[in-house]
Amino acid sequence: MLRAWLVSLAFVACSGGTDPESTTPDPSTSGPTGPGPTDDPTKPLEFADTVEGPAQKGPFLKGSAVSAQELGAQGQPTGSSVTGSVNDEGRYSLSGLTWEAPTWLEVSGQVLDEIECEPSYGSFTLNAAVLPVKGRTSAINLFTDLAAHRIATLMAAGDEFETAQATAIAEMTPLWGLSNRPEDLDVFGGPGNDGEELDLLLYSAAAMDERLEQDEWVELREDFADDGLLNGAGLRLHTDIVETIQADPADLLDTAQRCLAKDYETLPPVTDGNLGFFLNGCLGAYLLRPDRVVCEGLDTEFSLGSGDTVSLQWIPDLPGLHVALIFQPCSSGTYAFGTTNGALSSGSFTEFTLETRDTPSEAPIDWGLTSGCSGNETFSVAAIRTSDGSANAPLELTFGAEFDGRVSNEFFGPSRIAHYVVQGAASRVTVFDFNSGTGLNAQNFMVRVFDSPDERTQTLLASDDGVAFKELTFAPKGNQTYIQVINSAAQAVPQTYAQFSITVE
Repeated sequence: MLRAWLVSLAFVACSGGTDPESTTPDPSTSGPTGPGPTDDPTKPLEFADTVEGPAQKGPFLKGSAVSAQELGAQGQPTGSSVTGSVNDEGRYSLSGLTWEAPTWLEVSGQVLDEIECEPSYGSFTLNAAVLPVKGRTSAINLFTDLAAHRIATLMAAGDEFETAQATAIAEMTPLWGLSNRPEDLDVFGGPGNDGEELDLLLYSAAAMDERLEQDEWVELREDFADDGLLNGAGLRLHTDIVETIQADPADLLDTAQRCLAKDYETLPPVTDGNLGFFLNGCLGAYLLRPDRVVCEGLDTEFSLGSGDTVSLQWIPDLPGLHVALIFQPCSSGTYAFGTTNGALSSGSFTEFTLETRDTPSEAPIDWGLTSGCSGNETFSVAAIRTSDGSANAPLELTFGAEFDGRVSNEFFGPSRIAHYVVQGAASRVTVFDFNSGTGLNAQNFMVRVFDSPDERTQTLLASDDGVAFKELTFAPKGNQTYIQVINSAAQAVPQTYAQFSITVE
């Protein structure tokens, strides 16, 4: 299913993927006051009287208005400014800056729609908050816009520019994979991290695929600007954009790059096999080794003769109980899958229960799969998550956002419990829309809410069972809330699991 991606990605994906587990940037070494991609760490920063760089949503069209304003100590404009416009290469250059201070950049106009490959149906206004330093690029793009408005909030609260920018970047890391200055990024290849530039292009193209408009984007950036989180009006748009990326990133990337290549340059090719933040984990590994990596929801196909063995890696992206499946098996014989044997029949599938994983894709599991078929047979292997999280590693939910959960049944014993945690003083948990497939109903389920993951010290805040629509309200304790969804249905294999929606507010 994803095999066709590889030819496309071999030509269009960037290198240098961002680690989603990156730690908070250290301003002394990698932040805005320390050495960046074009800085010499042995020399003090030297301000410039010119600021320049790419102006991109997609690229802003020629003639789009650009301005630079000096910022005061609390992020307010001082009145000093210069203006200019975007050239036919999608870049700007503003000279004559008379200040040595943080600078607010703004670009307004139509952009190239990377999906339709024509001028956008509406105009956009994006900002960047930068230091105009010699040797630095000062791009304006979606990521700089997010960072700029967060920086403005932090400076208004008393932070210095350097501290505010480092904070904004650290807060953007888990949401957008950013770990470097966003003004260094250029979708045509700049001084920034190539993987982050890939992320920027994917995010920008997916936004246009979602028919992004300026007022929607303002909601998203303001949601992030107030507290460094997406927990309000902007969360749905961000979720839709990321889901669009993950649905078919190769086609999205290929469409955007073919469009850009018509009037501009193309991105650099793959150099070391690393992919961007939105293609991290199992999907990124699968794209590089499609015949050896097993991911949830993706079929890995094999053709093996009797006694042949193939080495696999299973890479779970989320903690929880997983089950391995074999589709289109041979009509007779068995497969040895790891240390477990399963008898197969023609046209059916087999299941092997995998351990509940407390760690995600950083710790892949190696499998050995040996065919016991009488001849050369083609079949596919897949893995599915049947329960979310574990007692040791509950799956983290986004406060206020709806999540589609899973929980297995009584047949698998303790794994029939899905475990969740949310950061924040929650006071309501809603679980609804049970879709259980065969033989399950809402009366099989219980929802329990605790103030701690530790059974020895936890306090039961709320509990309900046997109700199709569960809305539990309770008095919050602390800044973390732990939820269990329990499925008491007693079913044998073939494995089924209940699906439901859960929201914590």
